[in-house]
Amino acid sequence: MFYLFTGESREFDKYSKGIIDQCFAEDRRLAIGIIENNAVAFYNYKPLKIAKRADCKAFLASDTIDEYLSHRWYDEFDRRYQPLNIHISVWVFLASVFLPLLPIVAVLWPPIYKKSSTKSKETNKLVQYPMILPNELISTPEKTPDKLCSKLSEVGKRIKDFYDAPVVKFYYHFIFFFSFLVLFSYVLLVDYLPLNLYGDKRSGIRNLPISISEIVLHIYMLSFIIDELYQFIKSKIRPHGYFLNSWNWMDLAGIICYISAFITRFIVGENVFAASKILMSIDFIIWCIRILYFCTVFELLGPKLVMIYKMMRDTFLIFVCFILVFLFAFSIASWSLLNTNNQITWLYTVNGSFIDATVSSEDGKWWNWHLLRDLLNWGIWKVFGQVAEPYKNNATDMDAVSENDVYGTFVFLFATVFVVLSNVLLLNILIAMFK
Repeated sequence: MFYLFTGESREFDKYSKGIIDQCFAEDRRLAIGIIENNAVAFYNYKPLKIAKRADCKAFLASDTIDEYLSHRWYDEFDRRYQPLNIHISVWVFLASVFLPLLPIVAVLWPPIYKKSSTKSKETNKLVQYPMILPNELISTPEKTPDKLCSKLSEVGKRIKDFYDAPVVKFYYHFIFFFSFLVLFSYVLLVDYLPLNLYGDKRSGIRNLPISISEIVLHIYMLSFIIDELYQFIKSKIRPHGYFLNSWNWMDLAGIICYISAFITRFIVGENVFAASKILMSIDFIIWCIRILYFCTVFELLGPKLVMIYKMMRDTFLIFVCFILVFLFAFSIASWSLLNTNNQITWLYTVNGSFIDATVSSEDGKWWNWHLLRDLLNWGIWKVFGQVAEPYKNNATDMDAVSENDVYGTFVFLFATVFVVLSNVLLLNILIAMFK
């Protein structure tokens, strides 16, 4: 039954696309008006919002929606105006980056905006001409204040339109987020120090608990948390809709890591401070990946990101499952052979007769957490084709495999088979990705 309704929904999705495209071909204003007006039969929701909730991909890919979104994106900017054969979005971006708080473009570059229709101006003149008397035509100096006020109001409207345009808001948001990442990286590299409780200096100020740059970073993060809470409250009609967006999950992960690091940051102690800085480093990685969200806006980068995401979700997870099985088997088998000579010492006489076998640890206790790191370090680099042996024998300072004993021989064979299998799996991933 579910598949039956799914097929019918796709069929109606195609019908809706055909209808709206036909309206767009006949009358563009009519088609845009249908998109902008509320649908009374659907609780006064706009058709675009209904199509988004119903995942009507054909309808959302129609020419009408493309025209409507382009119109909303550039707002009052004339997107057909291309000085020096450069698209208007490039000029808006340059104005937003180099002059973020100075609306010089809005004041000194009026052609960038949409021009009002000449017909309305002519009709206004026709209406005014019969009302003007010959004596009033001579008294032009008295109307200069009105012209000045109208000129100032026009400039003020252009400034307002400049900052209200979604494309300008997007560029400002990108600038804000990029500056946040620059500040975050600076704090992690230079200014993330233990809490100052002993009268030392932070940012050149004595008795300052944390550096000024870190304080600014916390203000940045507070603004992100407030914005995320606003988005969640705004979606209170469908709270589960907020969690359907994978980017929101990434935001929540970044906020949770930050709050955990922020709390542990004010506990003085070496281990606690190390945990706090590790959490902040993980948080920095999350926010760096989060900047890819801005690339989804662009026509060239957006579809590529969707393709990579689907590949990671479908194909890459299968590859990881397969490679982990081989990695687990190869690492344990190889490391158990390589480490045998460090664990057991075989004693022989001068004539070569066997005497005894001694172990280097009492009761055979070689287990520690560093052993897991050695296992991963030994096997993980073989996935990427690194065949050089990183393991050194502390006693002889030589490669364990270079001794060419029975253990080293079989480890060499294991490594050869594992590298071949891992490369075959990687090639299959590439073939599946570009198929």
